[in-house]
Amino acid sequence: MTTWYLRVLTGPQKNAEIELEPGSQYLGAGNDCDVILQSDDIQDKHFELTLEEEKLTLTNLVETCFLQNGTESPDKCISLNHGDYICVGDLVLGFASAEYEWPESVLAADVSAEGGNKADDDDWGMFSSEADESEDEDEIEELVAPPKKGLTTARLAFAASVVFCSTVAAAGIAIKQANVKAEQLAFFDPESLRNELAKQFPKARLTLAREDEQHPWQLTGYSASTADFRELSAWLEHTYPKVVNRVISQELLISSTQQALQALGFSEIKAISTDKAGVLALTGEIKRPTKWQKAFHTLQRDIAGVSAWQDQTEDKRWLPKPDIQVDSVNIGESPFLLTRNGKSIYEGDLIDGLFTVEKVALDYVIMNFRDQKIKYMVSDL
Repeated sequence: MTTWYLRVLTGPQKNAEIELEPGSQYLGAGNDCDVILQSDDIQDKHFELTLEEEKLTLTNLVETCFLQNGTESPDKCISLNHGDYICVGDLVLGFASAEYEWPESVLAADVSAEGGNKADDDDWGMFSSEADESEDEDEIEELVAPPKKGLTTARLAFAASVVFCSTVAAAGIAIKQANVKAEQLAFFDPESLRNELAKQFPKARLTLAREDEQHPWQLTGYSASTADFRELSAWLEHTYPKVVNRVISQELLISSTQQALQALGFSEIKAISTDKAGVLALTGEIKRPTKWQKAFHTLQRDIAGVSAWQDQTEDKRWLPKPDIQVDSVNIGESPFLLTRNGKSIYEGDLIDGLFTVEKVALDYVIMNFRDQKIKYMVSDL
């Protein structure tokens, strides 16, 4: 049986390799843009490698595009045959059997031997100058030059440099190097982007700023609703395709949820933890919910248990929710009442105690209070 390898052909990790097995493995990358080859336990998986007989399929798992023969392609998958090679950042990776000897024309294209764009990559909050872009283009031209005889069966496939974002403590997005005119405008003329954001999303109160030239641009603000948030995300993705949306998604969600809960009478709210999936936890104190009476009829409440919930604040109607398991809730001027299966689980004029919002997804909030879980639909807050 033939043994297949994906091998680093250039750079400081030259000759590092993965022995491929039938099925799927993963290719990841570190923040210094050096490729790390691991099969199973890598935390950030950027590419999926699938070996089927004598063909290797490379599937892109991150927000970058492949460059095929120097032209940007929307395809997320590229198939490699024996003797094919790809470029990931400054590294050239080849797919072949263990016995295959790579031609000197491929091994000589060691773009990372002289350091490549190492200095620029470290400056992850900056855009390259026009001179830097020109140098990058020269390097790409060197890689896409037609192969010499003996490589006529090989198909060249190039992957765009993987965009990395270090952990950002404050809310915001890190804009990394990219040859996108709109992103260059954001760097060289931030006032234009501020004006555009204010024009497109006047209610979001968005602020664009950064601490200094060594830090990335930060976008903070308040998304008034889930629909507004989705519109902002879609606009950013379309206008700035290389912006890392994952961070802004999480951080704007924190801001939105805090504002929504404060509007409902909660106080002392602060974020205590977040994770990469966009789920966060909030803690705080519940004071008298004076604003709940007016806002209650616009909310959907889900408390696991019964299939209906009751609003006695407006018209005292029962509103059946056959597709959602919920409990009945009654908030009046006095008292405040929660029921489960027809029995009161809390009643009182003043709610004063600790609560935890243990999970906030894009569409809902799960709140813990008095050992009861209450689910609020964020889109209706």
